[in-house]
Amino acid sequence: MPRLRHHPRPRPLRGTRLAPVDGRPARLHPAAAVLGHRCPGGDRCALRLPARALVGLLGGAVGEAWRLRATGPLHEALRRKLVVRPSHLHTPYLRYTDAELAGLVAAYAEAGVRVRIHALGNLAGQQAARVLGRLGVPPGAATIDHLLLLDPPAADQVAATGVAVSYQPGFLPRYGAMLQAARADRYLRVLGGRLLLQAGVPLALSSDHPCGPLDPLHNLRAAVERRLPGADGQQLQPEQALTRPEAVRAATVTAAGSLQAPGAGGLAPGQLADLVICDGDPFENATRVTQTWIGGRLAWQAPDGAGGLPSTSSATRPWPALTRQTRSQKGVPP
Repeated sequence: MPRLRHHPRPRPLRGTRLAPVDGRPARLHPAAAVLGHRCPGGDRCALRLPARALVGLLGGAVGEAWRLRATGPLHEALRRKLVVRPSHLHTPYLRYTDAELAGLVAAYAEAGVRVRIHALGNLAGQQAARVLGRLGVPPGAATIDHLLLLDPPAADQVAATGVAVSYQPGFLPRYGAMLQAARADRYLRVLGGRLLLQAGVPLALSSDHPCGPLDPLHNLRAAVERRLPGADGQQLQPEQALTRPEAVRAATVTAAGSLQAPGAGGLAPGQLADLVICDGDPFENATRVTQTWIGGRLAWQAPDGAGGLPSTSSATRPWPALTRQTRSQKGVPP
């Protein structure tokens, strides 16, 4: 497997305070305990693969070494731990045993702290789902992050917990070609958004910044296009692409719901409006965000003034309900 640079160390307990831009009182959300994999970096994915993958993974390393005219890919492949069984093989890179993870999750849940479990591979995803299911953790009390490499059994186990999955399609341009060269895509879904949705998982689109690209429009497009860098515009597992409405929902309504934040109900009459306005189709590469509105108030305006600067009265007056027609006229997806 290629080296995937990820968080250099487990991230600490965190809390976030809502900014009182819209007049809503700022409040401290319950902090999130971020539990991750054991080894530094993201190059140690806990994976379970069919036995035939052994030849494929070795062939991928040899092919990359030949293409690069270097021995680095072979060294990387040979230094990784691999447990081979008659029916399967797996990489033993789980940070916790089931009992250890259960103890941590139970303690945080009892203290009212939301848990975010980082699981890059299908073996880690299955462990996270298994522990959450055994403990009976409510869906709103936990999130599983990443699930970079997945298979249907793991997706079904995650779906059974009811928790949201936060995934980052923006990683595809950066890591997709590496995973393809390693032939991981022959055996597992790479950022399988379609697989998760079909299993019934609430899917939230996120950036994982600073490890991933921050631009929300880039991440939105990557979820739909799944293109790799290069002039040919090759797609990686195009059957795993989201539709445009699905991508917008994952980046907005479902993402807000996974955090129990305002906006989980979408834009509807009578609700305070948190939205962005674009200067064109959000799925076109040339489109940019020109305004950000929080609680119906203008919170940010593009420096060049694109999109039209509202009058002082309209910029400070809440807009409790924006209609679907108004959003479409301003370039906001309905």
